[in-house]
Amino acid sequence: IDADAVERGHRAEIVFVGYGIDAPEESWNDFGDMDLTGKVLLVMNNDPADDPELFAGKRRLEPVETDLRALIDEVLELEHAWAEELGVRVVVEGEGVRAELDPTELRRVLINLVTNALQAMPAGGELRVTVREEAGAVVLEVRDTGEGVSEEVRRRLFETYFTTRSAGTGLGLAICTRGIDEMGGAV
Repeated sequence: IDADAVERGHRAEIVFVGYGIDAPEESWNDFGDMDLTGKVLLVMNNDPADDPELFAGKRRLEPVETDLRALIDEVLELEHAWAEELGVRVVVEGEGVRAELDPTELRRVLINLVTNALQAMPAGGELRVTVREEAGAVVLEVRDTGEGVSEEVRRRLFETYFTTRSAGTGLGLAICTRGIDEMGGAV
C-alpha cells in the first residue's frame, strides 16, 4: 500500500486469505454495559440470518484509516483464552500496515476467521496471522495447522448455506465474502 495514497484518501485494495463464520457487531447494541469480550461471546451464538441488513448486504460501510496490526491484536486478545485452552500457539507477523477500510467489518471478518481456525484445531496447533504490503495491496492471511478440508469442500466453501458442521448455518463465509467485496477486497 502506498502511504502517500492513504494520506490522499485513496482506498487500499485489501486481499483476505482464509475463511470463517459470521458474528455481526451490529447486534451488540443490546449489550452496551458489557465488556467487549462478553459482547463477542454472546454475538457468536446468534444466527447471522437474525441481522436482516447483514444478510441482505445493505450495511453501510464507514471506512477510516486503520492500523491493521492493532486490529489483529485486538481480535486475538478476544480469542486468547480459547487458543490457550486448546493448546494453540498464536503467531502474528507484520507491523505498520495501515489501510482505509471499515474496522467494524474487518473485525467481524477476523473474528470469524480466527474462530474457524480454532475450531479446526481441537487438539492444538498453530494459528498464524500475517499482514503485509505486496504489489500495492494489503494481504491479510489467517492460516492454521488444523484438519484441513477436502477438494470437494473447498470448491463449495463460499456457497450460501453450505456447512460441514451440524450446528453451522452455512452463512458465515458467504456473508464474510460479501463484506470483503464491499470493502474493495477479494478472497
